[in-house]
Amino acid sequence: MKGGIAISGFRLSPDDAGTSQEIDFRPFLGYEVGWVQYGTSNPDFGFQLGVFYAARLSEDLSIQPELHFAQRGYWFEQIEHYNTFYQLKVHYLQIPLLLTYRPPLDWAVRPGLLLGPYVSFRLSASRTIEIWGRRDTRSVSAVNFLDYGLVFAVDGEFSAFAQTVGVELRFDLGLSSALSQPREYTVLNANPGTVRVLALSALLYYRF
Repeated sequence: MKGGIAISGFRLSPDDAGTSQEIDFRPFLGYEVGWVQYGTSNPDFGFQLGVFYAARLSEDLSIQPELHFAQRGYWFEQIEHYNTFYQLKVHYLQIPLLLTYRPPLDWAVRPGLLLGPYVSFRLSASRTIEIWGRRDTRSVSAVNFLDYGLVFAVDGEFSAFAQTVGVELRFDLGLSSALSQPREYTVLNANPGTVRVLALSALLYYRF
């Protein structure tokens, strides 16, 4: 079992033609994010919970499929004159498949390196706007159902209570575009760019 805290964000790259000179989420999220996005951009905190199974390939190598509930998000804040924030929150079912290497070290805490792909399926997506203390939350259609990318992680594990306990720090790098333009927003930009999910997670795990 694994669980912990994730810090995540959405990185918008300009379109391939190079015509987008500024970061603009309006083609994906609509007019509501228009002037708020030019305030302060912040990563979002969420939970990540899951289970995993490690199948040993050799003394030092193992293959590790996992299943996670992962919260990802991003938010904008415009304090001066407006006191407003816009938060995008997405819940995913994430399935990583990791290759784990543990060097043959006789240490009390045994380190490990993990690398592999992941695929995520959107469970829900919503946006919350707060203006002068009044808050409104609605679902959004711009978040794609499927996301995929790579996981890079380091961990350290040790024996406790006749079982194995570990601490893991992992980085998720999205390779697909997490957002697409809803039909009603396509007139804003013919090629709005690519939005990738980035996440840094600190997890505790318990291995039976």
